[in-house]
Amino acid sequence: MWPFNYRKVTERLNTVDLGDDLDDVELLMAVEEIFQINLEDSEAEDLVSVGELYELVKSKMPRDGSVDPLWELIVLIVRSHSGSNSPIDTETTFFPKFAKPRQK
Repeated sequence: MWPFNYRKVTERLNTVDLGDDLDDVELLMAVEEIFQINLEDSEAEDLVSVGELYELVKSKMPRDGSVDPLWELIVLIVRSHSGSNSPIDTETTFFPKFAKPRQK
């Protein structure tokens, strides 16, 4: 019963209500992993909105094009669903029958 009411609160209010500090830390660690950046505690402790998090992450992204955020997110999603720790590139297939030997 409690989770049902919890969801209703977040639907009525414009919040994702992470609940506690551990949820906050896990969220920030996931953002760091996905975008390959480091968020300092002093930067993160003042964050109140998703927009502020977005602006902080955007400010940390390299401007030289060396990181493609969309690619990083796709790789993270594929890793989390496949359990693979092997290198993933644009030629990595979903099906072994289409796989080619890895280039060294």
